[in-house]
Amino acid sequence: MAKKYIVRLTEHERIDLESLIHKGKVAAHKRLHAEILLKADVSDLAERWPDKQISETFGISTRTVERVRERLVRKGLESALNRAAPTRARKRKIDGENELKPWQNKEWCIPAKQNAEFVCAMEDVLDVYKGSCDERHPLICMDESSKQHIKEIRQPIPAKPGSVEKYDTEYERNGVSNLFMFFEPLDGKRHVAVTDQRTALDWAHQIRHLVDVLYPRAERIACVLDNLNTHTGASLHKALPPEEAEIIR
Repeated sequence: MAKKYIVRLTEHERIDLESLIHKGKVAAHKRLHAEILLKADVSDLAERWPDKQISETFGISTRTVERVRERLVRKGLESALNRAAPTRARKRKIDGENELKPWQNKEWCIPAKQNAEFVCAMEDVLDVYKGSCDERHPLICMDESSKQHIKEIRQPIPAKPGSVEKYDTEYERNGVSNLFMFFEPLDGKRHVAVTDQRTALDWAHQIRHLVDVLYPRAERIACVLDNLNTHTGASLHKALPPEEAEIIR
């Protein structure tokens, strides 16, 4: 039996969705998905509608309601509000010496035309990758991402002789964690830290951990990371004593 994904919104999420559906300029699919989530919410703040009632009210299939609920639980609110990425149909390959594989593709950074700022920043990154690196001068790539948690509504019954494992058909959201990833591509080393949030202070403490714990013998660390407003020297000064922040910078 397929899993059923339960919508349980927080008060803050409901306020955001209510605001979204009353905006003058918003994509039709986002407004519809916001309505679906508000009607499907099982929290104490809402009166839950069954999928059939939602589909009949908005003139959509129950499968659409199910997909929106699933994306909320598995990938988060932003994913649930947007359309799912289209799937590519696998095409038949052409026999012969010049074989085509049109279903394959590569991700690439394509700058906007005449975007000097993008080109300048990209050249700086490429120069870093071409530079010499060793134990005392490591090259580190850093990124961060949120991860949605889901949980079982009821405790699964483990397998035993003569009986397979049994689990209930419902999933529920269980919060979100943030992942900080540090990757040394030339040496194949990875470090992941899990935090409750991704504020400037969280980032600063992770950078201190990188310098003081993961690479204490390094004289200089080349760090390639996104140009976010939290990834700055100011974040280090917010979280650390001035002397320590200056050394890490």
